[in-house]
Amino acid sequence: MVQQPWADLIVENEIAKQVLDKLGYKTSVKELSVPLGAQALSSGQADGYLANWWPSQKSAFEKSLRNSQVEVAGTLMTGTQYAPAVPTSMARELGIRSMADLDKHGDEFGREIIGIEPGTPGNKTIADAIEDDAYGLGDWKLIQSSTEAMLAEVTRRVDRKQPVVFLAWSPHWMTVEWELTFLEDPEDVWPGAGEIRVLVRKGLKQDDPNLYRFLSQIRVDTETAGKWIYTHDKEKKSPEEIACMTFSIATAEVGIARMREALKPGVTENELWSISATRSRTALTRT
Repeated sequence: MVQQPWADLIVENEIAKQVLDKLGYKTSVKELSVPLGAQALSSGQADGYLANWWPSQKSAFEKSLRNSQVEVAGTLMTGTQYAPAVPTSMARELGIRSMADLDKHGDEFGREIIGIEPGTPGNKTIADAIEDDAYGLGDWKLIQSSTEAMLAEVTRRVDRKQPVVFLAWSPHWMTVEWELTFLEDPEDVWPGAGEIRVLVRKGLKQDDPNLYRFLSQIRVDTETAGKWIYTHDKEKKSPEEIACMTFSIATAEVGIARMREALKPGVTENELWSISATRSRTALTRT
């Protein structure tokens, strides 16, 4: 499995790894930049990737998808956002709604856009926009760092009430911590992001139909992903702890649902708990 240092992906990979290991697989996770991850999948050195933000990662995966070296197995999440953003209070104060509004306030922003890890498609899009002088940003610069460093710098500037524009996305706790204005893009410079897809290497469906089916059926809603990110980043829980909590909650929910189904006159409390425990174990094994 391919991974970048993004909290929701780390948790998703950990959950998948725990399930697959219980099924007898020997699962490993490789932390690679998005372009290197695309190469690993297209060359068959990795089997799957649970974080294909689309279409924002189009530049990294378009060729291998077109050549059928990499295949789309499923859609993991819908309703995502990914674009340069400004804290809404600052956006209102400066009258900023669009990327076209940035340059006239260049001095306030220090003519800087704060990005994340080098090599990510989002950074590349910003760098290309600067190089092409899109929206008059030719004299701006991209500050590449890491997700953690970017968020720390945004926190510092927000606390100082200093204008800041940075690469933002949702789901993430940043949209809860700060009300954000995702900037409009009238020139269609930014590819956007509306979904996260599951990618697999060519031939996985034929080589291992069960693994392909498992990966293709993984679904995560934006609320759950946001909770995972908050728990990982803010509460400092490990991916293993979050995976364990997720399994426990899922098992409890199955048990409660089974108990409700079994409720009828004359059923004792002990019989209800017996039904719940048996069926929850069965459901977890099938999962």
